[in-house]
Amino acid sequence: MAPASANCTISNSAGHTLIYMRKNDWYGTISKPPPYPETIESGQSRDFKHVANGDGGSKSAVLYKRDGAFDWLVSWYVPTSAGNHVYTEMGPHGHFDKVDWADIERKLENGPTETVTTGQFGTVKYTATVNIEEGTNPKLMASIKTSESAAVSSE
Repeated sequence: MAPASANCTISNSAGHTLIYMRKNDWYGTISKPPPYPETIESGQSRDFKHVANGDGGSKSAVLYKRDGAFDWLVSWYVPTSAGNHVYTEMGPHGHFDKVDWADIERKLENGPTETVTTGQFGTVKYTATVNIEEGTNPKLMASIKTSESAAVSSE
């Protein structure tokens, strides 16, 4: 049996470049192409594969930022048996400067196979969606986009 892995695609339609911040691998590592994509231009997608390196499956989180605007976390868990999970979270710039990885792991382990989060940063509203197929070699799709411009008050 092949080890558990996640075939990941991150798509950016946020209007600005996403910049890699850091990652946390609970189980597994990037196999191809290493490492995580450093930047993802708006209108672009980047692929990578995260493979288990033991019995724990593929369990990881990656953080990207839109410089000066927001931070975005994408995480997944593909155990060696069924029951895949994802978790995503957004926050203002600097939100993930100090990360409670145990809290993120708890949220991930209780997460569904699809999750959506929104955030407004400045006058722009963003929507991030992450979903994963079932099985031990699933496709994971993560995307972020502008969902609408927030109304600006003239008062």
